[in-house]
Amino acid sequence: MNARTLQISIELGLVLLLAATLLRAWRLEKALGQLRRDRGALDELVSGFRGASESAEQSVARLRQAGTETGRDLARRIEHAGSLREDLSFMTQRAEAAADRLEQLVREARGTAPVQGLALATATAREEPERPRSAAERDLLRALKLVR
Repeated sequence: MNARTLQISIELGLVLLLAATLLRAWRLEKALGQLRRDRGALDELVSGFRGASESAEQSVARLRQAGTETGRDLARRIEHAGSLREDLSFMTQRAEAAADRLEQLVREARGTAPVQGLALATATAREEPERPRSAAERDLLRALKLVR
């Protein structure tokens, strides 16, 4: 092998290595380009995620506020319902007492009231202070007087 052949062999080897290096560099450049595009997409994804997180935090804050307001409203309604229940209980007791008195008056009008019950009803009627009567009570009393 002479010097010229050796030189050509070395140069061909260097050309092949340079070609392999260029091919490798081209592939690396392609991969880096893909990485840059992926990074841009990742940045967009992170930005979108950040926006969604902020929106979710605002929604949670609004839900908390709505829950607090609803809780207060519910507490007021429960309190109001309690007072209505007490009023209804009082009215029911008065209605039962009025029904008992009315029943006693009906029995007296029919002549079936026991003597003891009649005395008790008369005494109770005397003890109770006069109170304004409703139109229904007045009509009922008129009807009972007509039956006698």
